[in-house]
Amino acid sequence: MGGGDCKDTAILLGSIIYAMSSEYGPQFWHINSENSTDPQDIHHVIVSAETDECSALIETTSANNMSPYEEINKFSVDIEPVNSHY
Repeated sequence: MGGGDCKDTAILLGSIIYAMSSEYGPQFWHINSENSTDPQDIHHVIVSAETDECSALIETTSANNMSPYEEINKFSVDIEPVNSHY
């Protein structure tokens, strides 16, 4: 639909990708969506994933372009399961 909360949709997609295979190396990227290569303000989250054939930076809140960024510059966080102790 081209909207929504980027953090929530990135967490959902990252979790799905990780559940498919942790070998895809999903990561959350915290970026500036208006200036992805020289950020002045960090306000957006996207997901990255890799296979043997390709890698992708995935925008979860766009209505028409799932991968608008060719290059980004900021920081990432690996997606890993949280061990809970009940």
